[in-house]
Amino acid sequence: MSIVIGCLAFLSEVVIKPSIPNTLRLKNNCIEASKTRELSKKDMKLKNELPSIEGAP
Repeated sequence: MSIVIGCLAFLSEVVIKPSIPNTLRLKNNCIEASKTRELSKKDMKLKNELPSIEGAP
């Protein structure tokens, strides 16, 4: 199993507090995702950017 340096897993506080990442032996660095309900479209820096997507019918 490889570990990617700089890779983060965003988890809920409910999961991080009781050491569930350790129990599950997660290899990624786990950090708490907080205040996500307070975010809006205005907080997204690249909200006007869209990728170029092409598809074949």
